[in-house]
Amino acid sequence: MNHHTHLLEGTYNELLVTLSFLIAITAAYASFGLANRVKISRAKFIQFWLISGAFTLGIGIWSMHFIAMLAFHLPVDVSYNLWFVLLSILGAITGCYIGLYLIHKQKKSIKALIIAGSFMGAGIVFMHYLGMMAMEPIMISYDPFIVFLSILIAVAASNTALWLGFYSKLNEGKLTVFAKVICSTIMGIAIAGMHYTGMQAASFSGMSMSEHSNGFALNPIYLSVVIVFFIVCLFTAVFLTIFMDRRVQK
Repeated sequence: MNHHTHLLEGTYNELLVTLSFLIAITAAYASFGLANRVKISRAKFIQFWLISGAFTLGIGIWSMHFIAMLAFHLPVDVSYNLWFVLLSILGAITGCYIGLYLIHKQKKSIKALIIAGSFMGAGIVFMHYLGMMAMEPIMISYDPFIVFLSILIAVAASNTALWLGFYSKLNEGKLTVFAKVICSTIMGIAIAGMHYTGMQAASFSGMSMSEHSNGFALNPIYLSVVIVFFIVCLFTAVFLTIFMDRRVQK
């Protein structure tokens, strides 16, 4: 570390931390409903539901991540590099799509589940650490062991989500809404757990403003407004779409 940097200690906003968990749980619940549509829909609609599921889970995980980032307060003004933010969104959606596509195309087996879950987990990890790189003017170093632990949690959470969505009886009408909420809560906590484990691995250092270029930077307040507005619209659209599709297919 050179004379331009110094270690920074961060604190969490408890309200935003709670919101991040609620977003993760809601994303999990919505994705289970979309997984059911993939399982029972006619072939010509499969791609629509796969893409919808990838967007919902990917955006949900990404939104949880950035709400959790905004919950973390450092004693410097932080902005977010637009390009890294956009790449993190792309990584989350792509990883979720590949995972959903593979688990749909391949036969039900432990091997297929692990491969699909690994791709989805990789997308979550890619999203998380790119999102961390978006922080400016901040330098971050990591504890390799805790980073590895966060990767294991991401893969485990992804495998759990795919198993609940495609292999279990969760979406076959044999579990109550209460049971689905419990499963979604477990899944949401696992997703959020990956983020907070990754944050625990990080050490933050301040950088002099002369070393910092904030071209295409996003103000945290604007970013938070966009995130909340976007996820409310997204989840509302998802639940309405699932509801209408069920009515049509009855």
